[in-house]
Amino acid sequence: YLRSLRVDGDLDFRNEYRDWGNPFGFGVTPTGRARNVFGIGPAIFWSPFFATAEVGSALGRAVGFPTSAEPMSRLHQRVTFFGSLVYGWLALLLCYLITRRLLGPPWALAASLGAALSGPLPYYCLGGSAYSHAPAAFATSLLVFCWLEHRAAPSRRSWLALGAATGLAVLARPAAAPFVLIPLWETARILLPALRREGLSGLRELRDPLLGGALAALVFSPQVIAWVLLYGKALLVPQGRGFLLFADNAWLETLFAPRNGLLPSAPLLAVALAGLLLTLRRQDRGVGLPLLLVFALVLFLNGAVHDWWGWNFSARRFTNALPIFAIGLATLLHRLGLVLERHPRRTAALLLGVPLAFAVLFNLEWLRQYTEKSLKWYSV
Repeated sequence: YLRSLRVDGDLDFRNEYRDWGNPFGFGVTPTGRARNVFGIGPAIFWSPFFATAEVGSALGRAVGFPTSAEPMSRLHQRVTFFGSLVYGWLALLLCYLITRRLLGPPWALAASLGAALSGPLPYYCLGGSAYSHAPAAFATSLLVFCWLEHRAAPSRRSWLALGAATGLAVLARPAAAPFVLIPLWETARILLPALRREGLSGLRELRDPLLGGALAALVFSPQVIAWVLLYGKALLVPQGRGFLLFADNAWLETLFAPRNGLLPSAPLLAVALAGLLLTLRRQDRGVGLPLLLVFALVLFLNGAVHDWWGWNFSARRFTNALPIFAIGLATLLHRLGLVLERHPRRTAALLLGVPLAFAVLFNLEWLRQYTEKSLKWYSV
């Protein structure tokens, strides 16, 4: 996207594929353009770093250093994809601010570092930096941060910030669409009581949410424009039919399968999910319940993808759930800290018994899946 826009001023990738390769064998779309199933969002996120590479390349040539002006040069790629590392660190910082707001400072740093560094994010900041996962983790973390800020002090400005963050998250990675549930949840939270109290006149409460929704659509519009130009449609699954198999969903495999299942790949995130369940017992369950619903939608969507194992390191399609894992882990650490203060012996029993029970249950589940269908890919 960046090279085509920079050099040709268009979204016609035929010359890029001719000169730089077409490893996925993309053909042409119904509009006659070269096909590209990947989103334009990451290119927009990386554009400041791409511009930095352009400036650095020009300065290098000006002082006689042999730098290439070609936007696909090694220099351009390294500087551009360094953006993924920056977005990964920003995601971690936002998760720290989120968990600090919810639970205070004692466990915020540990939970944020644990959730970010024990899962797939580090790889997609480094070796897999050309994927969209790090920008998506940043964008979903920003969305959750804006949501908590909005809940603390609702206003038109906070609705606009929430709308912009929602559009940015789906722009970064359309598979982050389950996070749209968060602004919808907030809209229902204020609209339903208003309708019960005031009847149809309560619909005026929709003004600010609608403004936020309009801003979300505006932020997401570059992807819509790209799809219209490439495919002739505003909304679609660019990978085509057969990419999402909702009726043959492998959501259980995305959790437990040894080939990039979330829990075998990142066991600490299993602990984080257990902590997320504890948010339902907290006073402010208005945060925990929508996040659980978002995670359920992420799980269902990831299980619907025909190659649910992801063909790469770890359970990569769960990277955008980073803020959910951070909140769950912080909640669990917070609760364990309170129990430790009050009942040291009970805490010791929990620390020993829970991992043992989990290991037994996990092994039995693995055995069940092995004898049924989940590991058929071994014979492929």
